[in-house]
Amino acid sequence: MLKGLEKQFEMLLEHTSPVNDRLIEVIATAELCIIKSA
Repeated sequence: MLKGLEKQFEMLLEHTSPVNDRLIEVIATAELCIIKSA
């Protein structure tokens, strides 16, 4: 699961835009929550 998120994260970073900036924030927050609970 984490690997899939990392792939998405990398893809988003390659195509930054205002919308993607918000998505990156959400995904980064989700990743932090997953890592903390792991």
